[in-house]
Amino acid sequence: MGEQLYKKSTRLFTIILTCEKYRYKMLSQDTTMLGDYMYFIGDPELPSPLVKGDIVYLPCPDNYESLPIKTLMAIKWAVENKEFDLILKTDDDVSFFGNFNKIVCDASEYDYSGRVIRADYNDWHFGKCDNPELNNTPVDIPEGNYCQGLAYFLSKKSALYLASYGIRSNNFIYEDAEIGYLLRKIGINPNRVEVAEGFKEGSNQWIP
Repeated sequence: MGEQLYKKSTRLFTIILTCEKYRYKMLSQDTTMLGDYMYFIGDPELPSPLVKGDIVYLPCPDNYESLPIKTLMAIKWAVENKEFDLILKTDDDVSFFGNFNKIVCDASEYDYSGRVIRADYNDWHFGKCDNPELNNTPVDIPEGNYCQGLAYFLSKKSALYLASYGIRSNNFIYEDAEIGYLLRKIGINPNRVEVAEGFKEGSNQWIP
């Protein structure tokens, strides 16, 4: 079992986004380094969140274009149900290795951190959406930097703000861009931590 070597005073809770379509990814993911975590799946038929084992079913669609809604609902659930100092948001196809614990320790110094990128594309969602019109339509993206969605960290302060803000009707389709946009509204900017040293998507290690 992976050792949790980050600060004992830092209580980490990990949000892992997944969906029914890719449940097999969740079943094969090694989570031994994470400590406290839950998977989050959307179910629009639910009136409120439903917990089954290590899965939280959220009352929202389970598709790509609803990831901002799912993410904000997951953060709100964590705020209402978990004791934590730091949230890690990640995905079901990410592996954890190497300097994971050091990265968590570094991230605990910031309100918002991860691999910092700048919005420079508006067609990443092509072919991923249930909505056929969205699949071929470039979308608006916010200006400025934000943390890449495969792995980013939120302090308790940031999580409380996001949980209380709610869901915008005109949210950006990319969940990581939406989170960065909302945090910038209160002066919280992204900070770089070396996620490439402890996180890997599929078979491709991230480039720093």
